[in-house]
Amino acid sequence: MLLSGLFFVGCGESPADKLTLNPDREVVDVYAGESENITFTIGNYTNGIDTSLSFTLVDSTISSTESEHVKLEVVNKDGTKTTVKVTGKTGGKTTLVASTNEGNKKASVIINVKQYSSKFELKRNSLIYVSKTTPFIPSEKLFNFDDNATERKVTFHFTDAVSKANDNNAFVKAELVKDENDIYSVIFYQEDGFAVVRD
Repeated sequence: MLLSGLFFVGCGESPADKLTLNPDREVVDVYAGESENITFTIGNYTNGIDTSLSFTLVDSTISSTESEHVKLEVVNKDGTKTTVKVTGKTGGKTTLVASTNEGNKKASVIINVKQYSSKFELKRNSLIYVSKTTPFIPSEKLFNFDDNATERKVTFHFTDAVSKANDNNAFVKAELVKDENDIYSVIFYQEDGFAVVRD
């Protein structure tokens, strides 16, 4: 009977096994050059348990607190709560993993770093063929951006409803179209034959 009691005690959960770890959000969007705070809270805490956390960026080749896309800094530790500041470096996506030092409880946060491009250039030597049956809708694929730029959505407008397309006196009409999200697109088409639009 004594052995049975000892066996039961030995197999019971330790207080650290009952811990939980929760971030205040599971996905964080931050722009390059800006910062966002994330707070991790340890639950089911029992007095005497170490509430320290360790952090890892899963794609980091620099350090546990810095990667190509983000840099981390612990800015506040208050009992069971730990707050880290996430600063965006370059556009991209990474995952932050926090772990308790006791119990090895883990929590993950996906971090999306958004970055605008400092370069916005029309691609060279581009040919665009449009006709009555092959409308052309401009898109970001016509332009060059910085490699790490994530914000590539562009809007278009035009000044002339009808413009000359080439030296053969062919004309292309431009039609402004608005979708259900109030996003405007420009559709170019020619009444007869094909037109070539060059950059």
